[in-house]
Amino acid sequence: MSNSIVFNKVLEKYPSGVPKLSVHIRLNDECNNGHQDFAITGTRHLKNGDEGAGGAIGNEIAKKYPEFAIFNRLHLCDYKGIPMYPISNGMYLAKSMGLDDFAKYYRVSKEVAEKLVKAFDKCEYYSILIEEKVFEKWEAEAKEAIAILEDWTNEKFEVDSVRTQLDAPSDEEMNQFYIDYSEGKYAEKAIEEKKKAIIENAFKKKHEDNLSKYHETLKKAEKEYMVEEYFVSVLESLSISPEKDNYIIYDSGEIKLNWRSSSSGSSFSDEEIKQVKDKITEDKYSNIYNAKVWVSNN
Repeated sequence: MSNSIVFNKVLEKYPSGVPKLSVHIRLNDECNNGHQDFAITGTRHLKNGDEGAGGAIGNEIAKKYPEFAIFNRLHLCDYKGIPMYPISNGMYLAKSMGLDDFAKYYRVSKEVAEKLVKAFDKCEYYSILIEEKVFEKWEAEAKEAIAILEDWTNEKFEVDSVRTQLDAPSDEEMNQFYIDYSEGKYAEKAIEEKKKAIIENAFKKKHEDNLSKYHETLKKAEKEYMVEEYFVSVLESLSISPEKDNYIIYDSGEIKLNWRSSSSGSSFSDEEIKQVKDKITEDKYSNIYNAKVWVSNN
């Protein structure tokens, strides 16, 4: 018994006898994520025997060598044949893949794929998988693949997975779904109304977000204005020339003098810097504007 079955085979060779193409199949928990899964990869070797390009080339291998097609279909599926996060990923791919490609990828008939693509939410999607006995089909194919690997390697597979890739809804969610379904809340008209409400709520949120950004922008602009006005009044009260513009005020409230190194005519003198610092300290500027404010020179 083994919790890890690995099969390697050279499929093609160069005239010199050096491997040209090889296949690597595994069924184990190589990723240490708590569940054993299938994977098929290949390697294209160089003429000198070194490894060249390769990786997830199961499609290429399965096309040339049909005996490996079953492993290509099960690539990254767990030992029960369940694809990676079949509900969340499935609902996402249902919107981006063509129907035939979707059906092929999830190993279901076109008729079942049409139902899955139309599923309104994860509960309805999951109920279709159950109703159409998809899990049984997936597991039967996985068992077939395991039997092939056991025959090829003379090893018996032992399950030690502690978790599954299935991202099923909770029992509470499914119980509520069946109640809603029996009350007609998943009828075509009801679904259309739900979709309309979702779109309306999405636009409502966008409007609310825009309004929130607007108020934040006003708040920021008001603070910037107050800080700029205060600093100009400080310069005016100290009789410092309005030509002195070598300063920057950050969003935090920090005022940095002489921040540009090449502005001698508009820079502040050491005495002016001291006067500004003293004035700001005297006015308790940080408390007034609720900001961390300090003055520095480079």
